[in-house]
Amino acid sequence: TLSIGLAAVSSHRMNSYKRSTYAAIEALAKLSETAGLTGLYNRNGFDRRLREKMASLTHSSQDLALIMIDLDDFKQINDQWGHQYGDSVLVALANHLRTAVPPEGTLARWGGEEFIVLLPGYNLDQASKTAEELRKHLAEQRYAHDTGVTASFGVAVAEHGESCESLLRRADELLYLAKAGGKNRVASDHTALTKELAKTP
Repeated sequence: TLSIGLAAVSSHRMNSYKRSTYAAIEALAKLSETAGLTGLYNRNGFDRRLREKMASLTHSSQDLALIMIDLDDFKQINDQWGHQYGDSVLVALANHLRTAVPPEGTLARWGGEEFIVLLPGYNLDQASKTAEELRKHLAEQRYAHDTGVTASFGVAVAEHGESCESLLRRADELLYLAKAGGKNRVASDHTALTKELAKTP
């Protein structure tokens, strides 16, 4: 009886140790994929989910859209009010994005003042419309010192057989075109924005 009791206690302790170890590993994994300031996924966390979704495209015909977001002239806010205030704006802005991004989307802080959104099942028109809604939503917000922040957006949809790196590069190129076109806008088509830029004196 004593042997059975000791075995039960030992088994309970071992199971408890396994559970606590597993919880610690899970916490570390989550920490490694989370941006400390905003609580959003960081680049590592987003990259893993992007690769999972891109891999699943080979087995389905579902669309997959990517929205890259870069805040306009954010350096001016840091220069004028300090980095601590700039961080508070980033936290508030991340919360605004979190509530505005569709529930099926994955939102991450890509780095600095850049954010990124992954939208499974969205074609170019749907993703562009979502990006425009996000753009308007951010432009309407006000922070301390009555400051506002706008953002530029690049929208790309994964092509069959495309790599993650290629999709990210296309979204980044479109974001650059939005910046070059005057900022606070969405670019989702090279040709259309190039024509618009050509009209600018």
